Amino acid sequence: MSGGLATMRYGFHASSLPDHDLASLAGPLRELGYESVVVRARQSWITTDVAELSRLDSGLMSLSQSGLQCIIDADAKFSISPWDRDAPRLARHSESAARETMLRNWIELAGRVDCRLLTFSVGASDASGDTEAVLQQLAECVSRLVELASSNSVTIAITPHARSVIETASQFHRLRQWMPQAAASSPSLQWAADIGVMARRGELPLADRLRRELDYLACVYLSDLTTGNEGDVRFGTGDLAIRRIVEALEMEPFDGHLILRCEGHGDAGLAIAREAIQTARGY
Repeated sequence: MSGGLATMRYGFHASSLPDHDLASLAGPLRELGYESVVVRARQSWITTDVAELSRLDSGLMSLSQSGLQCIIDADAKFSISPWDRDAPRLARHSESAARETMLRNWIELAGRVDCRLLTFSVGASDASGDTEAVLQQLAECVSRLVELASSNSVTIAITPHARSVIETASQFHRLRQWMPQAAASSPSLQWAADIGVMARRGELPLADRLRRELDYLACVYLSDLTTGNEGDVRFGTGDLAIRRIVEALEMEPFDGHLILRCEGHGDAGLAIAREAIQTARGY
């Protein structure tokens, strides 16, 4: 989403610091200049226990009340089985119903705790290729999710993943073409770009690609990387021109969230959050 007077907001992905308690992160992140924090959903969120739901609501609400906007990353890992890393796939017929139910529960959760943005990927499909049947199924599912999100004052944003049916912004827009006009044009449906996925797919130049999607861009996930390395590296040590990407967003201006993520380096503690925002700002 673009806006003439609005400014980009820096966010930090809490999965980068998995050993830190969320409540303990709020103050330091605000001091470093962050305005939002992304919390990845967990297997424990799949519950109907009233006491557990109350504790979950209270914990997430405390983040919103701390002055940080809470964003939910709904791509929970090991959410169904301790042996299966991936969440159920919305694009896979055998898993679609379970995934839709999970997302519906978390959209309602987001509405309760004042988390106004939730991102998710659709996963791979049963069939090889991007078939019409898969698109039709996805369009129906996502349309229902958009309606629910709108009624809860939540924006849902599809994010790309490698080997997913939706890996690029052009595939996101193709999905929108299969959806009813009301859902496809709803402000509750947006795109969540991932610089790592874009770079590894060779979607260059990155800045130009991002500019094309400003009208639908709710957030950008940004992590540094090196060629041949699948994981994140610490900001400022990788191959990406981080500052150039940020400057391109600032010039538009981009009024969404720039989410800095550095998974796999949590032992360094809050130093990685400081490095990330300093690198992004050019300090």
